[in-house]
Amino acid sequence: MPPKQQLNKKKEKEEDEAFTVAKSKANKKDKDPNAIKRPTSAYFAFMNATRAATKAKNPNASMTDQTKLMTTIWKAQSEKERAKWDKVASDDK
Repeated sequence: MPPKQQLNKKKEKEEDEAFTVAKSKANKKDKDPNAIKRPTSAYFAFMNATRAATKAKNPNASMTDQTKLMTTIWKAQSEKERAKWDKVASDDK
């Protein structure tokens, strides 16, 4: 390839890379640290309330294992038991 063509190819590649970087930065939105967070769901209200007790009962379990245990407990609850957490979640909204 002649040197002039090599320079043109190199210049085109640099321009493409610069455009891609500029494009990706332009699409990224800055997060507002004061933004309002979404309300807590019933499931997460339950998880937050039972996390300490689950950790105390299973001190050697990893966070993943603790989450699996709490999920099992959540799935085993009746509709009456879940209604309590639904109320907590609706109060959070």
